[in-house]
Amino acid sequence: MKTLIRTGQCAKPGCSTNSSNLVYRHEQKTVDTMLSCDLIHGGYAQYDVVVLVSGDDDFLPPLRTVLLQGTSAIRIHPKRNGTRTSFPQGGGKFFEVDL
Repeated sequence: MKTLIRTGQCAKPGCSTNSSNLVYRHEQKTVDTMLSCDLIHGGYAQYDVVVLVSGDDDFLPPLRTVLLQGTSAIRIHPKRNGTRTSFPQGGGKFFEVDL
């Protein structure tokens, strides 16, 4: 491991592992975090409604924050989803729609 970190190559003969195919940075989390911040900002900016097109439950906490700020939210699921989310909504109304 020390050699791999220092040189970027596996020290074992015949090993093709290198740092570029071993270490993977998952960029999607950055996008999710930025979108969560935008949603929360929408709640604090007191927009009338925010619309999210995603079935990802990772966005439920920021959506809840939006609702607690009194801003309504629409969550559009790109794929049909029979389950619906239920949580305290504060002053905002929450709608879920399947495409």
